[in-house]
Amino acid sequence: MSNNQEDANNFEDEALKEFKEGSIHFQKHFYSKAIQHYEEAIEIISKNSNEFKNILFDGISFEILIKSLTSKGLCYFNEQKWESANKDFDESISLFEQFKSKLNDDDLNSIVLSIIKANHMKGKCLIYLKKEKEALQNFTKAIQLGNEYNSNFENVDENVTKIISLFNYYMSRGLLQNQLQQFDLAIDDFTQCVTILDNTLQNKLLNNCDNIDMSQINHDYYVTLHNRGISYENLQNYEMALHDYNAAINYIDLSTLQNSLQKNNVIDTFYYRARLNDQFLQNKSEAEKDYLKILTLQKDHILANYYLGEIYYFKKNYKLSQNYFTIVIDNLCDNVDNNVDNNEKLFYSHFNRGMCYKNCNEFENAINDFELAINTNKEIFYKVFIELARLYTKLQLKTNEELVTLYNQGISLLEKSPSTTMIDNKSHIYFERGILYNKLDNYQSAIKDFTTTIQLDPNFIDAYFNRGFINHRKLKLFEKAIEDYDKVIYLNPYDVDCENQKVMCLIELEREEEAKVLVQEILERNPENETTMGLKRYLNNEDNEEV
Repeated sequence: MSNNQEDANNFEDEALKEFKEGSIHFQKHFYSKAIQHYEEAIEIISKNSNEFKNILFDGISFEILIKSLTSKGLCYFNEQKWESANKDFDESISLFEQFKSKLNDDDLNSIVLSIIKANHMKGKCLIYLKKEKEALQNFTKAIQLGNEYNSNFENVDENVTKIISLFNYYMSRGLLQNQLQQFDLAIDDFTQCVTILDNTLQNKLLNNCDNIDMSQINHDYYVTLHNRGISYENLQNYEMALHDYNAAINYIDLSTLQNSLQKNNVIDTFYYRARLNDQFLQNKSEAEKDYLKILTLQKDHILANYYLGEIYYFKKNYKLSQNYFTIVIDNLCDNVDNNVDNNEKLFYSHFNRGMCYKNCNEFENAINDFELAINTNKEIFYKVFIELARLYTKLQLKTNEELVTLYNQGISLLEKSPSTTMIDNKSHIYFERGILYNKLDNYQSAIKDFTTTIQLDPNFIDAYFNRGFINHRKLKLFEKAIEDYDKVIYLNPYDVDCENQKVMCLIELEREEEAKVLVQEILERNPENETTMGLKRYLNNEDNEEV
């Protein structure tokens, strides 16, 4: 053996020793100590690489260098030092690309496993560094290298154990595709994960393996199907999404959940399936089952309680609905802070519980919840102002001026709502404010609201009558009044009260012959109507009553 060869072997041994020491500390999660040993190994090889360059690529030195860099990067990754980790993974990948042509096949196959891992972990670092598109490239590179590596052993039975699973690499890329809203591509990756799991299980069964870890395989199936379901749901392929959520849940053994993270993941799957049935497939009964299942796993789950409250509200089980909204309120009232979603859920929980109280005739409790909802957020939902105003009116708790103010706030939000928003009884809201304006002698505003009501609902009889009545009695615009009275009579033939009002307008316009004809028609149908008989006497000069 030459002196150069002997010296090369010596520094290789020193580097390998440091690498192994680092790996021992890594396994014990002593990452800082592990980093020190990996750096020693890298330093030994780097210091001697120029002098023994030819020997370097004939021995294990390059492999130790790559593995030390990759392992050091893993230490930094576990310490959440993304920049440092990314730097080590990047250096490992760059060195491999620079010198791979000098490696023989055996060394190349050994080293490429570290490079596959380096690309995968670099992709994960880049996600944390908000460089998702670059991360996608590294995941793709890891998959490409993995497929090339496996192709070397696919047809060699004795080497079948050397084939590596690409499950984690396809999974990482699929999850990132979902994050980037590239759902079709994500589905392709998750489907590839299912194929890998199918093949793995089939091979183990064919080879009568005794060490099949079914709990891990079932978990991997669960994770894959759960995430593919999310992809399908985002593509609005709800049937396929439901299929995958169902399949994912079939792989869950609730008795084996070992920690809160596993439990939270399972809860998410039940929740996604529940919302899919609830919101898109209109299968409320199945959604209800899943929400209740979630509460057996986490009794104070905000969303499950909230949507159960909604389901029982629409079932008109208002007492039970109240209970679920109360749970949401109790859990959110001290934890809203600046969380927009929690603020909105707290608002709607107060509003919806208020509606439950209203439907149970518990008006004071309803008012309290509507006021709490407004205090939570004044800009979310128009209806809370309207419902509060209606209850104040019913219980005579506010002046007409104060009621108009509430209607103004509600209608202001209503008019800002997107045109696609479903508005229940929108015409009634303007009509109700019109009635209040009329009581306040603000006739022009009242007429404007009645006109808006008619535009929203051309068959709204009371709006025509009230607009006609203001034009008739308050503004003395008799022709306009008659137009509205005629519309009422058209929509509701033989409306005696309206016909009598029209008679009075005809008298004011000195169209007495028309008035007499109409009076005669009314009395033929309603001979006992006192108002009509009084109008007849007036028209016949039988007394001096004012009209």
